[in-house]
Amino acid sequence: MIQPTFYFYTNLLAPYMFHRWKMISEAFPGSMVILTRKADPGRPWQYQHKEMDFPCVNFPETLSLSNHLSWSKGLRKFVRKTATLQTIHLFEDISGLNMLNVMYAAKSKLFLLINDGGFVQTTQRYSQKLRWNLIGQKCFGAITPGETGKQYTTAWGFPAEKIYNSYLSPDMENFSSYRDSEQAKKDRNEIRIGLGLNDKDILVLCNSRLLDWKRIEDLAESIPFLSEGAKNRIFLLMIGNGPYKGPLDLLQSLKHFRFKWIPAVSYEEIKKYYAASDLLVLPSEGDIWGLVINEALSMGKPVVCTDCIGASDLVKNGWNGFKVEKRNPKSFAESIEKLVLDDQLHQVMSSNARTIEKTWHSGLFINELERVVKDIYLKNSH
Repeated sequence: MIQPTFYFYTNLLAPYMFHRWKMISEAFPGSMVILTRKADPGRPWQYQHKEMDFPCVNFPETLSLSNHLSWSKGLRKFVRKTATLQTIHLFEDISGLNMLNVMYAAKSKLFLLINDGGFVQTTQRYSQKLRWNLIGQKCFGAITPGETGKQYTTAWGFPAEKIYNSYLSPDMENFSSYRDSEQAKKDRNEIRIGLGLNDKDILVLCNSRLLDWKRIEDLAESIPFLSEGAKNRIFLLMIGNGPYKGPLDLLQSLKHFRFKWIPAVSYEEIKKYYAASDLLVLPSEGDIWGLVINEALSMGKPVVCTDCIGASDLVKNGWNGFKVEKRNPKSFAESIEKLVLDDQLHQVMSSNARTIEKTWHSGLFINELERVVKDIYLKNSH
């Protein structure tokens, strides 16, 4: 098989991307990550440039009108100089302007879109229309996670037959090797003692940025629907920051309900909080995936989430969690209560959650990427 060079254009490098690009650089030597924006201070878990052990070039934007309208000086010149006819260009979280910039400069016409980022299907963003309706039609294909992610992508007009699966996942080994260790048990005890919890208390974790489409208010509005018995056992821990803090005020205003907000936890420390928790909740309506579900399941934590996010593909009702329709606080509360009050059900679901490692892991992404390469060169050889 022909070994192309991949150029990966992105605005950020999250831990799962770092892990994925280590694998790609091993499978396709010479591939390179090209950062087209400065680090986002709202994402404390981003890796710094110096920490990467694969080729990376940084072109911070010189013009930035918005998150989606930015321009990186020197990017076009770099692409013209380095790209070859065997270069495949992959776009993930990059502005529409910079995407056009690269497509204009590249010698190769082999472009792929990777959409692992979140957006609401009905959101009227001009950048999304530009990406999917205009540029998307000119790309060879799109790589998007799961069936729900595929539905989001096709909703913007991208042909379903051109979509591949990204098998979006963190480094499972990072969580599973820690999950049953003595250190995990120690971390669980320390965090729970620090929060004033006993063995009967249920620590409900919500690990999410504070954005409007994350719908944290639906979680807050679900609490009054819980029985007193469930509310007495629950301690809700919210981890994440962002501009949309109204739901925090609502959660903090609830009487006779235990709640704590931690604005930021590093990626290296987050698994401690999964260890300390008993289940994960995610009321979002705008995640094309939602990696916190992968992380929670790999740590043996049942999940309650909405059925419109990508990673809900991994949640089977009554087996490793529950998924409910979006903006339905009452149904959300009912699902949480089942796990809080039925210890045996919780134990079974916790055991089932761990099986994610056998069916969905980041190694599958490389197999899919190799299939993409075969299809690219097969279709372009005719």
